[in-house]
Amino acid sequence: METSRLTCAFCGEEGHFAIAFHGEKKKPNKSKCLNFDVYQCTNCMGYVHVQWSAGRGWGTGLYSYRVLPWPLEGKPKPSENWPDGMKRFWIQAHDSLNNENWDAANVMARSALHFVVRHKQAKGSNLKEQINNLASVERSLAPSDERLG
Repeated sequence: METSRLTCAFCGEEGHFAIAFHGEKKKPNKSKCLNFDVYQCTNCMGYVHVQWSAGRGWGTGLYSYRVLPWPLEGKPKPSENWPDGMKRFWIQAHDSLNNENWDAANVMARSALHFVVRHKQAKGSNLKEQINNLASVERSLAPSDERLG
């Protein structure tokens, strides 16, 4: 787990952590491994619990993680893996939610989604058709049980 991605829930410091505990849970006959880490902030000495999973084989290095407790203050940050246009719309959607501007939040969230489907070169005359196009492409790329033997 890259500690540079973590923010301390207590002092707001970013990326300054030392590992205090690491545990793993693996299902039999499966390659996926669920990791449970406890990190100590080197600034305030507070602890955060991080649950994460990394890909093995195809997609190695791609992972998802959750942190508890999460910081209560500060703005949420978009993923650094997202395109810049997506980040811009996502930030505006969250700002609108925080200010209880529901209509603006809805428009910005839809704009973020529309940006992504266009970025992925989805085909279709409206957002619904473009999403369905991406879903059908994804299904055709997924390995079927028959091909796995």
